[in-house]
Amino acid sequence: GCSNFYERAIAFESAIRKLDLHFSQDSIYTLRSTQSGSFEDMTEILINNKDNFPSALFACNDMVAIGAIQAMQASGIKVPEDVSIIGFDDLPASTVLMPPLTSMSVPKLEIGKTAVRTLLEKTKLESQYSGTQKILLGGSLIERRSVLKK
Repeated sequence: GCSNFYERAIAFESAIRKLDLHFSQDSIYTLRSTQSGSFEDMTEILINNKDNFPSALFACNDMVAIGAIQAMQASGIKVPEDVSIIGFDDLPASTVLMPPLTSMSVPKLEIGKTAVRTLLEKTKLESQYSGTQKILLGGSLIERRSVLKK
């Protein structure tokens, strides 16, 4: 898998602990990261697990969330009334889904600018620069209707 997915999982588990929420490793579902693949995988999970399903899910990307929502709806699970779900990437498709998907947005333009700036700096300093550089850019939550508000 993608290292970004791993880091997203670590951040999710850290947030769960900080908020003192209940979380079980049994509630981690592995879905393919395409809409059709996640639909098929979630459909299979629901066949075996519909009675013991979490009330909220965080998907590693929007395509996984979209496929999962479609599978849940096909199985009679209502989003967000029965299960709230949040995606990641804030893809345009997130806004036309029913219900529209709550998603973490990443600053794509800023990521691109930072990458180009870093490459230009590295080119200028080639003889002096040999290491890697890690840059952290924050995201923001785009609230839509796939999460039940209490």
